Amino acid sequence: MTKLLSKPGPAVVVAVVATWIVLVESLQQIPWAPYFIVYGVVCVVLPLACQHADPAAPLFAVRPVWAVLKRHAAAVAAVVLGTVVWDVGVVAWAFEWAVRQAGLDPQNNLLDPAVARLLHTASQHHGMTKDAAFGLFAAFVLLWAPVGEELFYRGYLFGALRPRWGFAAAAAVSSLLFAVRHMTHFAYLLPEVPWGAAVQWAVATLGFGLLQSWLLERTRSLGVLMVVHAAVNVVEVALSPP
Repeated sequence: MTKLLSKPGPAVVVAVVATWIVLVESLQQIPWAPYFIVYGVVCVVLPLACQHADPAAPLFAVRPVWAVLKRHAAAVAAVVLGTVVWDVGVVAWAFEWAVRQAGLDPQNNLLDPAVARLLHTASQHHGMTKDAAFGLFAAFVLLWAPVGEELFYRGYLFGALRPRWGFAAAAAVSSLLFAVRHMTHFAYLLPEVPWGAAVQWAVATLGFGLLQSWLLERTRSLGVLMVVHAAVNVVEVALSPP
């Protein structure tokens, strides 16, 4: 079964199903929403199961992280800096300018205020403080995301597509599904989904996914991608408004 799931077609289907799982777990009817648990487990267990099933042709390479970091320091720095500039500079600036020019409500069309509204709603729904809601969100972003997202989208999905589809298609498809999945988080705010913010998040993560795919192609080390992902998230959480 795991060998079948490691083929390109089934891998894309799995990624689409994973997005659907996030969508369902983001609905307020789910007791733990918007902190999705089933998806988080799947993203870690499935890639490791596929890797274990076929060790002769691993979906992702294991390399000594520190040695690869030193060897590819310039590429790593370029991805971290490029992602922050893309997210916080280009994408955030462009969306803020477009929203201002169109006279739209920033609360529903910009990422930071939309995430703040999501967490405020979650704190009320679960009867906890806003700080507690943000703390859980930050723990997910800083601790799980660098491991789970890289295992699933670059290790599993990109790894399954790359041998048969080539780098460009594998990077584009895995990054697009990575981006769409981020949009689904705002389903928690149904029926008042902040679509502008959802699109902004998708555009930002699409760029990050493409850069990470390039870095994986260059370093062959998923561990390095996890380090980069964690570094980017730390910077962006620190730059987020309180």
